[in-house]
Order: sequence, then structure tokens, then C-alpha cells
Amino acid sequence: MRLLLTMALIGLTFIVQAQTIRVANNNANAPEGAYVYPTLQEALDAADPGDSIYVAPSPTSYGSVEVHTPVTLVGVGLFPDAESPNVSSVYRINVYNASGTRINGISNVRHIQLGINAGSAYTLSDIIIENCHFAQIRGYWNRIENIRVSNCINFSYPGQGDYSVVGLPSANVFGTIIANNIFTVGRMVTAGNNAVIKNNLFVGYGPNSNRGDWGSLDNCLVFNNIYYRRNTIYSGGTFDLNTFSNNMTFQTFPESGAMPPLGYPQQNFDGGGNLEYTDPMYGNVPVISDPYTYNYKALDLRLDPTSPALNGGTDGTDIGPTGGAFPFMLKNGGSPKGTTIPVIVETVVPAHLNEGEPLKITIKATSN
Repeated sequence: MRLLLTMALIGLTFIVQAQTIRVANNNANAPEGAYVYPTLQEALDAADPGDSIYVAPSPTSYGSVEVHTPVTLVGVGLFPDAESPNVSSVYRINVYNASGTRINGISNVRHIQLGINAGSAYTLSDIIIENCHFAQIRGYWNRIENIRVSNCINFSYPGQGDYSVVGLPSANVFGTIIANNIFTVGRMVTAGNNAVIKNNLFVGYGPNSNRGDWGSLDNCLVFNNIYYRRNTIYSGGTFDLNTFSNNMTFQTFPESGAMPPLGYPQQNFDGGGNLEYTDPMYGNVPVISDPYTYNYKALDLRLDPTSPALNGGTDGTDIGPTGGAFPFMLKNGGSPKGTTIPVIVETVVPAHLNEGEPLKITIKATSN
């Protein structure tokens, strides 16, 4: 959808409820202004608590950054419009003592590291990571409370190692929600302390695949997930006192698609409503032939009208990423849709401006 916005601006300062909107833009033709920065780290260093930083799409990554102040990072999203194919790429994001930070729409992030070197007495809290494309999210030494990871897609890179895609260990992480994500490679999740793992799609390597497993999982609520060619076993550590409800497994390795997972000395619970070895009847879920080049855009997550996943969740919505509290929005072809913020494709500034007149700018944008 094409949007035409006409804005009357005085200067280049945007203030919304005492929060400054800053722009990181490393493109060669980036505009200049008091709140425009050539690097993301410069924008972060200048930010005050509560500021928002728009990370402009670019063919060049913004590299590794450190977040020491609670801000909202806003990128262009997972799958920009075809007219603007660039994404907001960041290599690594280290979040220190910055409770209240929100990361939205950032792509190609190898590591999002939380609570790193901030001091053992500090509690990092209220972190939201959404609509991102990442390889790993890891909690470190600090106590971490109230973190949500939703509407994200993970990827793998050479040399990544066999780590959990989301590693939030029970020793120091509390109040975790992992919801409505698409996970394709790596161990799925390490979590504990009543973490909620719901409405995710875990994709494996092919029919009867025995690839893909949990890390340590203790005292978690696991419901409304789909394991598509992905087994449900764990690889080590502890796996105890978890409750599995209304999950679905399909084309998993024999005996590794049971709910709750079988064959372990620890005790797990069947909360009911699980559908083992059952086809969710998606339009298309490509087999992972190469974990480094998986074609997420070829996914068609539209459910057949007769799918048992339709309205089959614990809350009466769909099992899988299209249900629950944070449903994955889909494009017309059924592929995941990124954030809905518009991508500016054209800016028209008057050639002449009389002294004392407001600057009128016409901005043409396309929404994701």
C-alpha cells in the first residue's frame, strides 16, 4: 500500500511526549540534522532514557553496538517492500543496564546479549525483542526479569556452534515469554522459572528428521507450538517439571514427536490437547537443505480450512504462530509479514523557501 504523507516541519527535531526520535543512517546519501547520526552507536550514545532510534535500512550493517540507556530501536522489519529491499542490519547488540529497552525490526543480528557485565547487583528488566531476524539471544550474569521474544525468525551462520537459539537459563532469568516465533536451526530454547513458550513454529530438516532439540528446560509452560519435521527431545542438562498442552508434531523422527517428550528420568506433564504426528496443513513449509540460506519468504503459513490447528489452541485461537496474543501477520501469499512502519522511498523538498515560512516536505512511503 502506498502512503502519501504531507508534513509541516520546523527544523529537523521530532519530539513526542518528551521523547526524542533519533535517526541512525549510514547510507551515502543520508540527510543531515541535529538528530541524525552516521552510526547507530553515536545515536545510542546521544540518547536519553525513553528515546526512540529509527535504524534506516541500508546495504551496510551498523556493526556491533552497546545499549546503556533504555531506548526503543526501530528497524524496517523482517521483509521490506520489494521496492526497498534493504533491511536494518546490526551485527551484535549488547544490552547492559538498560531496563525497558525494546528492539523491533532489526535484521541479521548474530547475537543479542542481555545483562552483560553490568554488575551482579543489577537487575535487567522489561526487555522486548520483536519482529527481528537473529541467530542467538543469550542472558548473561545479571538477574533478568520480564523478557518477551515474539514475532522473530532465527537464522544460522557458519561457525555458530551448537547453542540454544534463545538461551535464558533458569539460574537468573525470570518472567520469560517466547511467543509466535519461527525457529529453524540450533537447539530451540533454554529456559526455566515458569517461562511461557507458546505459539511458535519449530521447523526441522525433513521428513522423519532427528535434528533439533531443546536445551535445558525446567518448570516451563509449553503450549500451542508446532514442531514441523522437528523432534521434541532435549540434548542435555535438565528437563524437568514442564507442562505441555495443545502442541502439534508432524513428520518427526519415530518416537521423538511424543508430547510430552518420552524417555527421560525427569518428570514432565501432559496438560492435554496435544496432537502427535498430525499435519497442520500449511500451504508450504520448505525443507531446510542449507541452514545458512533458508528461504523464509517461501513459507506459506495459511492453514487449510480443515486444519486441526485452526482454533485448536488453549485460548481458542490457532495453534502455531498465527494464533495467540502476538499473531504473526501474513502477506497475501501466506509468507510472514514484518513490521508495519512505512519505508520512505521519496522525499520532496521545495526548491525555494521564503523567510519565516514553515518548511513543507512531501514524503512518499510504502508500508511493509
